[in-house]
Amino acid sequence: TVMQLDETAIRTLELIEAASGEKRHTLWGLLDCCRTPMGSRKLKAWLLHPSTDLREIEHRQNCVEDLFDKPDSRRALTTLLQEIADLPRVTSRLSTRQAAPRDLGALRRSLSRLPALERWLGETAFSSGLATLAAALAETARSLSTLASKLEAALVEAPPAKLGDGGLIRPGFHHELDELRRLKTDSDQVLAELEERERKATGISTLKAGYNSVFGYYLEISKAQSLKAPASYTRKQTLTNAERYITPELKELETRILTAEEKMLRLEAQLFNDLRDEAIGYHGALLRLSDLLSELDGFQSLASVAAMHDFVKPKVDFSYDLDIVEGRHPVLAALLPSGTFVANSLTLNARDPQILILTGPNMAGKSTYLRQNALIALLAQIGSFVPAKSARVGVVDKILTRIGAQDALAQGDSTFMVEMKETSH
Repeated sequence: TVMQLDETAIRTLELIEAASGEKRHTLWGLLDCCRTPMGSRKLKAWLLHPSTDLREIEHRQNCVEDLFDKPDSRRALTTLLQEIADLPRVTSRLSTRQAAPRDLGALRRSLSRLPALERWLGETAFSSGLATLAAALAETARSLSTLASKLEAALVEAPPAKLGDGGLIRPGFHHELDELRRLKTDSDQVLAELEERERKATGISTLKAGYNSVFGYYLEISKAQSLKAPASYTRKQTLTNAERYITPELKELETRILTAEEKMLRLEAQLFNDLRDEAIGYHGALLRLSDLLSELDGFQSLASVAAMHDFVKPKVDFSYDLDIVEGRHPVLAALLPSGTFVANSLTLNARDPQILILTGPNMAGKSTYLRQNALIALLAQIGSFVPAKSARVGVVDKILTRIGAQDALAQGDSTFMVEMKETSH
């Protein structure tokens, strides 16, 4: 169901890599206006594996046409997409337990954009192509709503780079963690509250709570009122004018305060692992979501390029015709000064002509003509619009080409032998 492209054709047509080494000189570089890394990868996959399934080609064309005809909606979509993270990479790190707090933050941010994306899809009238994608996206978003709510409730706005930095979990999410934070950051207030409770319970108005780096936390009662100390008070230190005591509650509080930070980090790590494990449970839905979003990003990229460079929607069918009127090499026409590229037409079919012999001097444009027509057929079969006045493409199952002289001496092949092997292939 895909067009066959061998290594020579991929290299010669400069689909992904150019001889100059610059991405902008490749077809991928021209077409890639994607707002997400996963969209760029989807576009690259389409270029390396153009479809031969007519229904799939027409589906993609209709989606591109929808976005091509609605520039305002297309611009709104690009704004939404650029806030979405590289979900396949995030999901992979979650699954292999290599995720950092910011990966969960990126996932939370991405899921939080889904309601706005659903509203955008609902407010725009689309043909069957994007309508089908919108329905699938809405269903997937619903299946992830519980995870989105959990991450929103659990994570702070800006998660730390490392788990050991602390401060990952939002206040109010976990009662025990909030208590530990309060102990760590507000121990004086906690001690004052304990002091007030003990004064009321014992009736000793001079009772004070304090802390000493040698003896730790204590309750201090003046000598005059020390006889009123309850039996639960254990003497800890005797001073000239006062006695200092410890109680089971104060001892427990001391332990909790002094170990609060260690416990906080341990509890945050446990909560992080719980959140990560919960997210892994949605692995299939997350990959489905990333696939739908990457397709949507690919369609908007193709539509944006078509609008920018005056591409037209080609007719793709099961005929043997390749009929291109005023075709242009997509990359060269975009790189050269406006209006300097000379458009060329081509007609090939199953009757006459079936084959063309192209002659001319060096730099006459023979290679450009060969490449541009192969690229137009390839563009048509990834669902893109094409650089021409009009085009009709009978589905192409294979592109074979060899352009330019080269050898492979390391493999023992001369220039002539390389040419003969490629011709034979």
